[in-house]
Amino acid sequence: MTRLNRRTFMHAAAALLLATGGTAGAADWPDKPLRIIHGGGPGSNSDLIARSAGQQLAGRLGQSIVVEPRSGAGQSLAMVAVARSAPDGYTLAMLNAGIVIQTAISSKLPYNLRTDFEPIAMLSSFPVVIAVRADGPYRTLADLIEAARKAPGQLTFGAMVGTTQHLTGEMFASAAGIQWANVPYPGSAGQITDLLGGRLDAVVDSLTALMGQIKGGQLRALAVSSAQRWPTLPDVPAVAETIRGFDVTSWTGLAVPAGTPAAIRERLEREVREVVASEAYAAQVRSYGSEPHDMGAADMKRYILGDIDRWKAVADAAKIKMD
Repeated sequence: MTRLNRRTFMHAAAALLLATGGTAGAADWPDKPLRIIHGGGPGSNSDLIARSAGQQLAGRLGQSIVVEPRSGAGQSLAMVAVARSAPDGYTLAMLNAGIVIQTAISSKLPYNLRTDFEPIAMLSSFPVVIAVRADGPYRTLADLIEAARKAPGQLTFGAMVGTTQHLTGEMFASAAGIQWANVPYPGSAGQITDLLGGRLDAVVDSLTALMGQIKGGQLRALAVSSAQRWPTLPDVPAVAETIRGFDVTSWTGLAVPAGTPAAIRERLEREVREVVASEAYAAQVRSYGSEPHDMGAADMKRYILGDIDRWKAVADAAKIKMD
């Protein structure tokens, strides 16, 4: 059965279920464990947020929630797994800004973010951090910009290709009027090691990935990408304090396969937003350097569509294309 036919069959089956007693099925939902599938590795920001949200959501739904990391292929393995699952509310995808960027820079993804999923609610937001070695020559963001202007294209920054971190680095370079070279890495560990070893000038990465080394004094955070200083790093300037108007905040959120019954989507949205509003969840995500982000399904869908256009413009300007 082709992908299209299989999805059409599953959606028709879901519609038939609702028409022939499916309202009772939706009312009884959930009667078995749920899954949250994400494209990060174990211990990644997506993994930590999914486990925190899943733990709280499980208590509200009365069912266990299993978090499944499926890293690889730019998060496509995870997204395809959810897109091809039954639209019954038992399989959820962890969306993030990186997945939006993949849509913005590639026309050959094995899924369609716009049509294969229905957003449920946001979970968290967090900044990208520009960091250098604590014992290195750059004390401020202005120092880094000045050095890059004196040696165009010679300074290097580590970031995973086609990610929020990578495009934030390119967006920063454009806004600052500098040229620096991205050195691609498959994950945070390698680029942090090379930065500490003097083989990179800087890294552009999530606060979650860099928090330990920043707090431990091995890395110096020069700036956060959010419009204002971030609560977890109140002494670190925002890029906007040097480059007016600069603002990048990454995010995570949940979605279900297209065709999931509206009653289930609405229940999930209510419960997820209650989780995000809870003090227990807030305490957990703040320990990772993130903040709870309350946004419902309709607003999240509009936000994603706008984010696709925004990152496409950044990628086009930097001549980044993944096809």
